[in-house]
Amino acid sequence: MFRKRKKHLGLDIGGAAVRLAIVSPGRKPTAEKLSKLPVPPGAVENGRILDPEALGFAIKSELGPWEGDLFTTIKAAGSGIALRFFKLPLLKKGELEEAVKFESENVLPFRLSEVFWDYEVYKARDHLEVLVAAAEKQTVEQNLAVLSAAGITPQAVELGPLALVRVLRRQLEGETAAVLELGDFYWELTIFSSGRPVFFRLLPGAPQADLRSAAGGEVPASLGELVQDLRRSFDFIGRERNEQVDKLLLAGYGAAVPELAAFFEGQLGLEAVLGDPFGLVRNKSGQTSPEFAVALGLALRGVRP
Repeated sequence: MFRKRKKHLGLDIGGAAVRLAIVSPGRKPTAEKLSKLPVPPGAVENGRILDPEALGFAIKSELGPWEGDLFTTIKAAGSGIALRFFKLPLLKKGELEEAVKFESENVLPFRLSEVFWDYEVYKARDHLEVLVAAAEKQTVEQNLAVLSAAGITPQAVELGPLALVRVLRRQLEGETAAVLELGDFYWELTIFSSGRPVFFRLLPGAPQADLRSAAGGEVPASLGELVQDLRRSFDFIGRERNEQVDKLLLAGYGAAVPELAAFFEGQLGLEAVLGDPFGLVRNKSGQTSPEFAVALGLALRGVRP
């Protein structure tokens, strides 16, 4: 008799809303449920979770009949996370771990003793490229407290850019592309080279009213500053990697504002489009908004689309 496979749950907790995705594994995974619920008053402030019990209860209520044995991944977000990239010479395995640890201490904004961290190493022709992901222990513990209050046993805590790779893979293949995830409080800029993250920056968000003004042809101060940040980031990649950013993908709650992609295209002089998080799944949820990209990517952890 075949054992029934667990459904997968992805949880993306923002400053104003929680977005969740439930996926059934299969030859082509199925998005069974995508939903958004408001964050209880006072539960999240400046990207920090202050009332995990209230959040957990809200999530438990939203899951309803889906509550049960779910393979759950939750996003770590806000100022308590970091992704960093650096190069090392070709090293033997015994030397590599110490070299990565030493360099990570230098490039991360936290002490290693204060974070949960991991790394991946990619071999180039004459050097190694290292991606280090870190989340403050306090940030992770806040997320785990939410899941505990919801009666959920977690399998992983993950950073947003790593989740986005899963759902935007086809749009990222073969080129240098930037993804701007417009969250409720912070915006996350990640630049990918052939589907692999090579740059990450956390940016302050802007009000929905500013996004609508930008889409209407105005340039609010918050968006003007953002455009300058994007240009500086793209220039940095040009200098450091000799690569030109070819495309900007928009994801997150603000990405669905009509004509926002056209605003960025006009300001930056490159192709700007909505990220399509549904290309690798069968979508039965009835939702099509790009704001669910991270939640869906989290739910696809451990699933092979």
